[in-house]
Amino acid sequence: MRSYGTRRWQLEAAIFLLASALFGSTPAMAKEPRFFLSLGPGHVSYRPAKEISTPSGVVPGAGARVVPHASVILDSGMYTADNWSVAVSSGLPPTIRIRGTGTTAGLGELGKATYGSTILLLQRQIPIKGVGSAYIGAGPVYSIIFSTKGVSAEKLHLSDELGFALQAGSVFHLDRNY
Repeated sequence: MRSYGTRRWQLEAAIFLLASALFGSTPAMAKEPRFFLSLGPGHVSYRPAKEISTPSGVVPGAGARVVPHASVILDSGMYTADNWSVAVSSGLPPTIRIRGTGTTAGLGELGKATYGSTILLLQRQIPIKGVGSAYIGAGPVYSIIFSTKGVSAEKLHLSDELGFALQAGSVFHLDRNY
């Protein structure tokens, strides 16, 4: 039996779902692909870090969490079938605060980081009659750390990461065409 790391499994699952949406045969395929672009506010939150390490090793019981924050999010994509779409999502690079947890909780704010993320999403739209639609999405995300500044952790270092993102939102139509 083959063992896969969590990230590899997430990436393979996302590729499978996207390929199924793009190339799968469904009786409800849209007649023409429709492209979309959307811009709006977004709420971003992350799972807490399970460990913190120093040059001398892992700090027992230490962790970190990112304070949830808002950003401006841009989605661009294409409807591939009735109520399905594939999109790329990104946003303005925010500067976030990182706080210690566990044995590092007493340090308070460990530092700040500015990062950017790009997400490849498979989305499912749920029509709301006469109003617009709600949607959910999932897919791989790659986050790039542009800069860090230590506060209580002088030499704060964060690395770029590949992960998995979930998305939920709504679209309200101004009229029949928009």
